[in-house]
Amino acid sequence: MNAEEPGSLGSPADHGGVPALAAEFKSRERDEDRLTRKPLELWDRIKLILLFLGAWVVMLWANLAQFDPAISSSEALNQTLRGYWWLLGLAAVEAVRQIHYLISEHSASWHRRWTGLFARAQKRTGRMNDWTRFRISRVLKLLFILAIVDLFLAKIYHLPPATALIQLPIAITKALPFAFQLAFGFLFVMFQFIGLFWFLSRGGVDVYMPDDIKTRFTDVRGQDLTKWTYRFEPDAGGTKVTESFEMMADQPGLITFFERNVMRVKDRKADLEQGMQATLQRIKAAVEGSAS
Repeated sequence: MNAEEPGSLGSPADHGGVPALAAEFKSRERDEDRLTRKPLELWDRIKLILLFLGAWVVMLWANLAQFDPAISSSEALNQTLRGYWWLLGLAAVEAVRQIHYLISEHSASWHRRWTGLFARAQKRTGRMNDWTRFRISRVLKLLFILAIVDLFLAKIYHLPPATALIQLPIAITKALPFAFQLAFGFLFVMFQFIGLFWFLSRGGVDVYMPDDIKTRFTDVRGQDLTKWTYRFEPDAGGTKVTESFEMMADQPGLITFFERNVMRVKDRKADLEQGMQATLQRIKAAVEGSAS
């Protein structure tokens, strides 16, 4: 229903003659209600690609450091390509995956087709707790970084990869003076005890991201059953105000009984229209009074 005020109001100066339209509130869309994939942040899109490329650069550096100055940069590049091509392959696979995600974020048909194809796998992984999946991915990333460090040390010290990582503390202590070796040993032991008691004293923490909460504003009971809208339009040097309302849902029977028998409102629609006319008259009087 609409109720329009035929008279024109003085144009407010702070809006250049046309008041700004009132912004309408809209709840955050649920992931399951989306027709396309939820957009990713830039860091989430490139972090694995950077990890794989960075690991390949580290191995190139290890080849240069191992045979320097007997090896040239081009030879080290070719050797790294032959030995660690799989790192570049993983980066390429991740790039293809991110391109697929980017298309799914903009094409509903593409997203629907691939979601249906992998629906069974997603159903199985969806049973796992989100926090558990995050911890598993964090452990896998840490193991990958340790593997790259192990291969790097194996290249530098000419050791088998199975034992190269064990040489890291030995290499650090040998590079330090004796006094710093003692300090390093003391701090290493203290760090273990402090870390142990710190982990034991930590309480449980649950992290909820905004989209983890499925309840939306419109789901909460007790919201207003009537939505009000004001529209402002320029009209012959003034402003035309249009007030409208929309009944979003039927009133509960108890409220209807109270309105009819206590407040004596027999027709809610007519009562709302009467209130709209009174509101528009008060707005007109207030604006014209301030303009004069």
